Amino acid sequence: MQATCSKKESDGNRMQATCSKKESDGNRMQATCSKKESDGNRMQATCSKKKVTSIVSKQHVQERKKTCHERKAAYLKRKKRVQRKKAAFDDIRKSEMK
Repeated sequence: MQATCSKKESDGNRMQATCSKKESDGNRMQATCSKKESDGNRMQATCSKKKVTSIVSKQHVQERKKTCHERKAAYLKRKKRVQRKKAAFDDIRKSEMK
């Protein structure tokens, strides 16, 4: 019964609760053991969630940095292009004034 119970624990606490109720009729000790196991599984789930989240957030930050860098590079390119156009326009004006 405990083997099937530990399988059901991963599905959720509701499943585990019904399972431990069935066990408590036959063996109260086993029910408390399975409860403790579910707490361990819950801890493990939150830990693995945190790990995944941290990896995702790091990746997200890297992507943000990347996009920020790309935007900055594009801005600088535009700025240089505008400066070149202004310089060319000024040269034309100067040559016309002479």
